[in-house]
Amino acid sequence: MERVTLTDGGVYDNLGLAPLWPDRDPKISLNVTNIDTIICCKAGYGLRFDQPTQFLPARMKSVFYCIHDREQNAATQRLIDLLTMGKLKGVLMPYLGQVDSRLKFPPDDLVTREEAYNYPTDFSAMPEEWIDRLSSRGEQLTKALVAEHWPHLLNGNP
Repeated sequence: MERVTLTDGGVYDNLGLAPLWPDRDPKISLNVTNIDTIICCKAGYGLRFDQPTQFLPARMKSVFYCIHDREQNAATQRLIDLLTMGKLKGVLMPYLGQVDSRLKFPPDDLVTREEAYNYPTDFSAMPEEWIDRLSSRGEQLTKALVAEHWPHLLNGNP
């Protein structure tokens, strides 16, 4: 039997990794579980090109995005560091902006990068069509990358 923990990070810990770090102390953290493998699906922040402006609201928005992007990069680097130090056995990071031609085992019905890429992060309710599109692509990429990098986890062919 295996235990799978699913998390979503929200605004600050967007990748949802905080409850999974292997060095959490049960004396000060709730629900500490020994995690040795992490699959973290990253929607990505794309490449934003904000127009220069002197107006405070637009500048504050740019500051927020900059800090948010830096936090994601730091969390990704921490995953790599934990893997390098042997504190994690495996890390897989499907990325919705993944270049499809680089997938070794793409599914026949792959939701393409162009179909799912660049959804705006504007905190509005997401239409069901986009929920389906993004979650399908995330699942497809995860399965394709598991087939390529961790084939021992699959029953049968990729």
